[in-house]
Amino acid sequence: MTFDSNVLRKIKKIKALAEKGIGGEKETAIKMYHSLMKKYNLSETEIAEEIITEHWFKYDGTKVKETLLLDIFYTVTGDNNYITYIDRRKRFDLGIKCTQAEAMQIEFLFNYYSEKLDEELKAFMLAFRWANNLMPDKTTRCYTENPEKRLTDEEEKLCKKADNISYFLNHNARPYGAIEKRKEK
Repeated sequence: MTFDSNVLRKIKKIKALAEKGIGGEKETAIKMYHSLMKKYNLSETEIAEEIITEHWFKYDGTKVKETLLLDIFYTVTGDNNYITYIDRRKRFDLGIKCTQAEAMQIEFLFNYYSEKLDEELKAFMLAFRWANNLMPDKTTRCYTENPEKRLTDEEEKLCKKADNISYFLNHNARPYGAIEKRKEK
């Protein structure tokens, strides 16, 4: 017999009450538990198993966050088959078939690593600007000197991280230089 995952969740809660309850509460829960097992023709092992259902996760629609979510799907479930949903309001969802416990783990990891990724992207963008000299100089029309200000500890940490990243970026690969080399050939 097929049944809803909500029914299974209810049966598991009643089983927990039957195991941990006191007095009449425990007796009533045991009777209800056996009655539901009989009604849905379930065995103890079927109740103990986790049911795999479709779970949906929202993200901001960027390719970076989509890739992060897919990596987490694969890390948690070992499955790289997923479902994409985009509605007219530009809401982006990715779905995967997994257990409730796996869905909770995916949600937790995605929230945690999304914050970490945003922090790393800030440092990367700063390093990218430095490495490619994407800053105005004194010859630009609207250039103004920035008065010296004391950086916060967090800004200082970000600058150090950006400095380390920029060390690995190619400082000589200017887009103009690449275009000029092509013209010469």
